[in-house]
Amino acid sequence: MSSEACVVSPREYVGLDRGRRDEIELVRMLRKRSEAERWEYVRECLDLDWSVGLGLARRVLSDRGVLCEVLRLGLDRGDASTVRWWIEAVLPGLGVRRVARELALVYSQKPQQVSNALYWLANLVPNWRERDDVRGMIERAQDDGFLKRGRGV
Repeated sequence: MSSEACVVSPREYVGLDRGRRDEIELVRMLRKRSEAERWEYVRECLDLDWSVGLGLARRVLSDRGVLCEVLRLGLDRGDASTVRWWIEAVLPGLGVRRVARELALVYSQKPQQVSNALYWLANLVPNWRERDDVRGMIERAQDDGFLKRGRGV
């Protein structure tokens, strides 16, 4: 990965024993590309190995629309425990309110997945004022029976 024109394919990247130096160089090269090209690369990594793809997404994606796509993908692919990593990947770029808004938009179609995400969101938010912003959604999920009361939230 020493040439800027030569970026390893996502398949090669996922299969590599990634060293810090190689990853820094790849991130630097990807950041020079358009958001659409970065998203295409990250999306392929997510398809191959979600944990590697999320690490890369956190470092190279900045467009809020693309980060919302990552969140929606996480709701579809993540389970009750792994959705945490998807939330952590997009939270710095989207912020708590935007993540909560996106979750509210899909709650009626995917109540269990959103409830799983809300559980982790409430536990990941460092600011209690922001944590209160998602309380209404958490209470709705609890009232609907998708999230148990008193367990971490």
